[in-house]
Amino acid sequence: ANDFPYISLSAPAKDGTMIPLEILLPTSSITSKSPLFITTYGAYGRYTPLVYSPLSIELVKRGWIVGSCHVRGGGFH
Repeated sequence: ANDFPYISLSAPAKDGTMIPLEILLPTSSITSKSPLFITTYGAYGRYTPLVYSPLSIELVKRGWIVGSCHVRGGGFH
C-alpha cells in the first residue's frame, strides 16, 4: 500500500462545512476520465476510514482513484 500516493483533503458541503476526504491514487496519470471508487459512512458517531483492502489495492493498480468521504454524523463535525 505504501507504493501508492495518498492524500488527505477537505471539500465543501453545500452549506460550506468542510468534509474530510482520504484519497489513494494510482501511480499512472490521472485524467478527468479516470475511474473513481469512493465510499462513505457517517452515523452514530462513527466513520469508516480508508483501509488498504485487497479490493482497494487492485483498483488502484488498475488505474482507479480510491477514496473515503467522512460525512457528518461520523464524529468529525
